[in-house]
Amino acid sequence: MENEKTSVIKDETEENPPKWLFFGILKRIDLEKQIRRIKKVLTILFFGVSGVSVTAAVILVIAGGSVVRSEFGRLLSLLFTDTKLMLLNWSNYALALLESMPGLTVIVSLFAIVLILGLAVLFLNVIEKWLSLRKKIRDSNYGGKN
Repeated sequence: MENEKTSVIKDETEENPPKWLFFGILKRIDLEKQIRRIKKVLTILFFGVSGVSVTAAVILVIAGGSVVRSEFGRLLSLLFTDTKLMLLNWSNYALALLESMPGLTVIVSLFAIVLILGLAVLFLNVIEKWLSLRKKIRDSNYGGKN
């Protein structure tokens, strides 16, 4: 008789899963969707940062020739050779330095550097969110008892 009671109890618990299980499964599915979305964004950002970095390197190599051909480098080196003379005539020296600076090259270089740094910050923020979701999954028991 006792065997029949235990088999009935076992059958009831097998048919009725814990109440928290359904919501725990839904929560885990939602977290997995978020992680999948973040992985897609990470992939896109990785290729974006790589592409911008390669493009910026090519632009800097090409634009570096205009800096070498300009008088900017020679005037800048003059500051280190004749410091006293340059400090006495600092306003004329600064204006001459600005005149000889290749403006387009500086603008393009600064734009590329800012773009790379902006994408890198975004990339790190997405990685941080991804790691926090992984920790949340690892630490969560989805409503079950410990």
